[in-house]
Amino acid sequence: MAAVAQSQKRKSGSLTKNEWVAGYLFASPFIIGFLVFFAFPMLYSAWLTFYDWDLLSAPRFVGLDNFRKIVSDPLANLSLYNSAFYTIIAVPIQLVISFTLALALTQPVRFRDFYRSLFYLPIIVPLVAWAVVWQRMFHIDYGMFNIILSWFGVEPRAWLSTTSLAKPAIIIMSFWYIGRQMVIFIAGLTSIPPALLEAASIDGASGFRRIWSVVLPLMTPFIFYNLVIA
Repeated sequence: MAAVAQSQKRKSGSLTKNEWVAGYLFASPFIIGFLVFFAFPMLYSAWLTFYDWDLLSAPRFVGLDNFRKIVSDPLANLSLYNSAFYTIIAVPIQLVISFTLALALTQPVRFRDFYRSLFYLPIIVPLVAWAVVWQRMFHIDYGMFNIILSWFGVEPRAWLSTTSLAKPAIIIMSFWYIGRQMVIFIAGLTSIPPALLEAASIDGASGFRRIWSVVLPLMTPFIFYNLVIA
């Protein structure tokens, strides 16, 4: 009876103590890296906001003075506006494009692995090379975007030195990294049990309805993760 009870317990999906320990050991490099390179610097930066420190003398506690200076600083307000603009405009567009690509590349299409690799390839490009490529693409004389505009009789634009065009240019450049989000979405989509989609199809749900009622709720953790790292 004890063996049967133990077998039923194992079938229920519970993990043994050794499995928990093994899981944490495998996850420990990521956990340590997160604590050292993200959590600690973030908390330390939050602590420094209450101090005045010039790196030469000891930190001096100033309370909320730094926050008062930020509120009255035009440059800080402009930075906050630009960050909010990017977050509200660029991030949702990135998520929609990467999720759409993931949906398309989880279907049984020809050369699917090739397309996945093609969209992910920009991720491995060094940051310096990435910056040079985009600088050339936005060049006022021979940049790709100005060449396309010239086909429609539009004068060349100074994308990176014009206030009204710099933000759209940055948003366009951010699409370079949608491959990373696409891969995460693909991992989430392939983890959805096919039986759930088949059951929804049998019930008469359309393709859009299956995505809205079945896929999106199950993809919430992956969407949230991509939202954070975007």
